[in-house]
Amino acid sequence: MEKMTETKLRSLVKGLAWRTVAVLNVFLTAMIFLFDVEKSIKISLVANFFGFVIYYIHERVWNKIPWGRRNE
Repeated sequence: MEKMTETKLRSLVKGLAWRTVAVLNVFLTAMIFLFDVEKSIKISLVANFFGFVIYYIHERVWNKIPWGRRNE
């Protein structure tokens, strides 16, 4: 049986794509509460930097868990 894994590059690209969506989400949420573009940008960038790091680690950990995988 062949073992399937994701490359680190794939995890990185997936993380960047998702964080792009998340930056927009956090920015819009901050704008609703703050009505301040500069603060909303800062909040969204900082929050999403940490979110990206956590997501990347999460993906790498899940890559080591065989549960729910199969070869087709």
